[in-house]
Amino acid sequence: MQPIAGAQHKAKHMRHSLRERRKQQLRDEILDAARTLLDQNGMAAVVMDELATLAGISKPTLYNHFPSGKDEVIAALIAREIHRILAITDPKDCVGTPLQELGRILEMIVQKQINDQRQPTRIWFPEMNRLIYDHPEMMDAFSKLEERMSTLIQAALDMGEIDPRFDTPTIMRAFYALVTCLHFQPSSMIGIPNPQSTPQNLARLFCRGVQSAVGTAKG
Repeated sequence: MQPIAGAQHKAKHMRHSLRERRKQQLRDEILDAARTLLDQNGMAAVVMDELATLAGISKPTLYNHFPSGKDEVIAALIAREIHRILAITDPKDCVGTPLQELGRILEMIVQKQINDQRQPTRIWFPEMNRLIYDHPEMMDAFSKLEERMSTLIQAALDMGEIDPRFDTPTIMRAFYALVTCLHFQPSSMIGIPNPQSTPQNLARLFCRGVQSAVGTAKG
């Protein structure tokens, strides 16, 4: 009897795991569709009817995953984006000094944008502020990102790599500005940046821009 009961329990567990994987897969497909709409025309483009159509599901199914509607979808999307950045900034992957690590992170984020051919989700823009504070999942992810970045910046300041005249909020805003700069004035008459060299060049621009005289001498 025990082997049969054990087999039944295992089968039940496998069915549950399969349902959870399918549920997560559908959730990711919904968020991918939301990202497409967001890229097209910002938050105004994310309409639940259109999102359901683009994701290939019914509207009731969409609300089954996101009962609170549009804001919950966007908050989940932003949280997912932030967690992907957090994976890039994992301290276990740090191989250089704090400033070098900041440059590496910036380069990898920009490279991912180029590879995906997508604009960055502008998590620090005014329309996102309300979502950050209204949705715990998004707030938690954003807080982890801010903490990890500020820790690196402070470590670079403590080591004398970054000019002490700069404060952490200013440095972080400069970092974010460079992360999003590829998508400003896309129709500029001076052309578009070289996608092969841009990630490294932007990282170099950031590091040299905040670097202290002592850090320059060490380099």
